[in-house]
Amino acid sequence: MAIEFASGKVILLPADAQSGNWMGWHKPDVSEALKTAGGKDTNELLQHTVFYKVGHHGSHNGTASKSGLDLVPDKELVAFMPLIQDKVPEEWGGEKNFPARELYGVLIDKTKGRMVRTDEGIITDERAEKLRNLLGAQERKAFMDGVVEGDCFFEYTING
Repeated sequence: MAIEFASGKVILLPADAQSGNWMGWHKPDVSEALKTAGGKDTNELLQHTVFYKVGHHGSHNGTASKSGLDLVPDKELVAFMPLIQDKVPEEWGGEKNFPARELYGVLIDKTKGRMVRTDEGIITDERAEKLRNLLGAQERKAFMDGVVEGDCFFEYTING
């Protein structure tokens, strides 16, 4: 699901979509159907995405690169990852496979450290901290102040 605000900003909530879903969203008939119904096609939505709920708990195939993340500008991007690493089932490869290392690094870079995990909150990884420190003071404050942690939830406020 993609939700577009009046400002044009988009939040992307792919749930447990995997690579085949991502590729399908770019099919010409899907794009045409979206446009015919008065919507935007996948590329247009990705170009305006500012909030991404990471797909499939950070698995290697839950976030597409060429048909997904590579098409999202990184200026404002914030990512939330639904993951409790020590609870990943052994059938999925256990906690060593989640989050997928390469994807995790790309997400940290792409978001400039503006990332939240359900098991950690705002990630405190050294790389993420360094990237957040490179943000302008207002941008960093907007992210840090925008994240609210409750007893069993995280909330993020998108401005604009």
